[in-house]
Amino acid sequence: MKRLNFLSNNVLKIIAAIAMVFDHVGVLIFPKIAIFRIIGRIAFPIFAYMFAEGCFYTKNKLKHFLILFIFALVVQIGYYIAMQSLSFSIFGIFLISLALIRLFDLSLKIKDDKKYLSYLIYVVLIILIIGLYFLNLYLPYFKDNYGFFGMIIPFVIYVAKKIYDEKFFLLIVLTTLLGFRLIIEPRIYAEYSFLALIFLLFYNGERGKLKLKYFFYIFYPLHLIIIYLIYYLLNK
Repeated sequence: MKRLNFLSNNVLKIIAAIAMVFDHVGVLIFPKIAIFRIIGRIAFPIFAYMFAEGCFYTKNKLKHFLILFIFALVVQIGYYIAMQSLSFSIFGIFLISLALIRLFDLSLKIKDDKKYLSYLIYVVLIILIIGLYFLNLYLPYFKDNYGFFGMIIPFVIYVAKKIYDEKFFLLIVLTTLLGFRLIIEPRIYAEYSFLALIFLLFYNGERGKLKLKYFFYIFYPLHLIIIYLIYYLLNK
């Protein structure tokens, strides 16, 4: 069985990064060629799953939050300057997800000593999640990068991992979430998101030999700049 688990965290993120490039090239440069968008649907579920994994294993939680916040802020400013858009980048979406995750962690941490405060945090989490759902309905800024489900998927995967850290269980949870999204927020080519599960099925739970964490942080804005530059030159 171990022979089937041959994809590390790094390899899966590289696969997702390549798929993401296809997706963004398809959006801007080849909008009429469907295969670019179909391949692109693989990216988000893998990144969301790996993000939940990273939140689970990271030791310096404050540093993790601050790094994500800085990248989210920089990319958001870049979005606005380049496109006058307030739509959230993937960093912004994951930052909200991380805030939910850390609130959940806090509730677990104080559960024994301050039980009622822990329950209060659970109530706050539920209110926040409901609030995010309605914000997603009425504000256009959340709709890109999976919108509400983009924020919720890493959070739910993280909570599920706390309950039962077994790959097939987590993949069932992810499959359910993608299914709900397909029903509640149907988008073009969304059904192809399930292809990501094939790659995650072979995940071995290991990071990989190289430390590529910051590479993926930098890769996201860098590849967007390059694609937009190519788009600009082609349409000049």
